[in-house]
Amino acid sequence: MRALFVDTSVWVDFFNGHVTPQTTRLRLLLGEQALVIGDLVLMEILQGLRHESDVRRAERLLAPVECHALGGETLARASAHNYRRLRRLGITPRSSIDVLIGTFCAEHDHPVLACDRDFELMAPHLGFGLV
Repeated sequence: MRALFVDTSVWVDFFNGHVTPQTTRLRLLLGEQALVIGDLVLMEILQGLRHESDVRRAERLLAPVECHALGGETLARASAHNYRRLRRLGITPRSSIDVLIGTFCAEHDHPVLACDRDFELMAPHLGFGLV
């Protein structure tokens, strides 16, 4: 089974105790399926936590989640190309990081779990699946 990339949008809701279809899905998958995040996602998650006890809890929960470096020259060029292509199609992503994540997932065949409209708009054009 392919590892599932979980976006910041889902982790933030998860750690804030919000019940959404995506956080419910994440709860069911934790410990049952291989999960992947990017280094920028890890940074976004951890920087948003206010208390050290929350950081420790997050670190424990995220320990088994595979973390990949996003970026590098090749992926940066591919992401810029994808951003321009999306703009030509009339889709203006709100976040360059989301385009980077979408490009990474398309190139590495990772489906994405997100609650972010940008991913819904990008998926059919970049070629990654949404869960």
